[in-house]
Amino acid sequence: MANKSQHTLTTAAVARATGVSESTVRNLANAGTLHPLRSTDGRRLFTQNDIAAVREHVERRREELFGGRNS
Repeated sequence: MANKSQHTLTTAAVARATGVSESTVRNLANAGTLHPLRSTDGRRLFTQNDIAAVREHVERRREELFGGRNS
């Protein structure tokens, strides 16, 4: 797991970087797909590994829905 000295990103930043909604990022974290750190005030803090996990999740869903074809 990352330590807090690593560069971290907010939920909104991960959503912008991956093209998914903030609620999708939160849902993936709640489901255990992502493993965010928490700031001292309780906000989720994500790493580059989490961005990669979101992108992999999106690609898997795209393959499930469209059989690997680009939408």
